[in-house]
Amino acid sequence: MWDKFTESGVIIPDPEPEEPDGSKEHPIPATNNMQYYEGKYYTYNDVLYKCNRNTDIPVWHTPDQLVGIYFEIVPQEEEDEI
Repeated sequence: MWDKFTESGVIIPDPEPEEPDGSKEHPIPATNNMQYYEGKYYTYNDVLYKCNRNTDIPVWHTPDQLVGIYFEIVPQEEEDEI
């Protein structure tokens, strides 16, 4: 990242990239052996999932394997509204 100088000599730093926070706009990339939290959004294989209950411990399964138990798929229309 490079800082930019304005004509007045003021340095304007490049904005930091958004960190995944589990919001619909910034979902968390899911992997194996993760603990999932109710109300957070996760992505896996380019699909958006919403967690509907805590796992309490890390689980090996990914959201696509836990639909109906811990996750629901966010419909494409809702995804497009972001």
